Amino acid sequence: MRFHLVASGSLALRRTFPRLYCSTSRMGEKSFDEAEIRNKFKVLGKGDVSLTKLRGDCKGIAVISLCNPERKNALTGYMMVKLAEVVDELEQWQNGRALVLFGSEGSFCSGADLSIIKAINTPEEGNLMCAFMQRTLCRLGRLPLVSVAAIEGKTLGGGAELALACDFRLMSQDAEIRFVQVKMGLTPGWGGGARLVRLLGKQKALQLLGKGEKVDLSYGRQLGLIDGELLHGQDVITSCCDWLSEFLHAHTSVLRGIKDVVSVGDDSRLEEELDIERSIFTSLFGAEANKKALEQAKKHK
Repeated sequence: MRFHLVASGSLALRRTFPRLYCSTSRMGEKSFDEAEIRNKFKVLGKGDVSLTKLRGDCKGIAVISLCNPERKNALTGYMMVKLAEVVDELEQWQNGRALVLFGSEGSFCSGADLSIIKAINTPEEGNLMCAFMQRTLCRLGRLPLVSVAAIEGKTLGGGAELALACDFRLMSQDAEIRFVQVKMGLTPGWGGGARLVRLLGKQKALQLLGKGEKVDLSYGRQLGLIDGELLHGQDVITSCCDWLSEFLHAHTSVLRGIKDVVSVGDDSRLEEELDIERSIFTSLFGAEANKKALEQAKKHK
């Protein structure tokens, strides 16, 4: 399928949008060698992504923890690979029922670590990162687990896209979500654009993406972006487990089956939408506006 992107000055940028299936290993005309990409990105930066499977009353709930507190849990290349490895493990977990995704030390995720973005700041490498993260977040979203993003503190750019890959979002009173890609001279590239339109509709999605508006708990609930509140003074994981409790009344096989049914319906056109999103992101990655934003560190302003 071919599309034409028309730029200023009547210049047309013709691009072929190859189909990127989240469940396959193809990207464009070249083989999408995920092992090669993992090897490339795992040496970029530090931080960690850990997986815990809860016991007792919360048995069947997995917790993914993002840990890079010095940078408000921004994802380094190493953390991107670790996240993919965690999803690998959860795909093999037969007794899982639900999933909580949260960030350590009071922040969810401030997107991609800017030092890593600077290290791979070419369209080709941006395309690889984008395709890899799209595939990882598709796989995360398709897990037969009811997933919740526990949003505290800053949730910026790619962090907001990560939260949208979950089925539900719970938010604390002092938290904020902001799609700051526009400040960085970019568009969403990890699937956040497509998912936001599906969730909120075209007008609201355009408003959040085009203005980079701050979304707090009240506004998030009004939009339909936020599904519940993380109570002040209560442990985040406990709060999420309490919120998930009504889902856990169903038999494990039934709950997993329901999630599979919903996932199939939701993904009917997602692959094509992600292809387009990735190609637009790639055309802007490392371009003039993006370079200027990186030089001025506009992400947190």
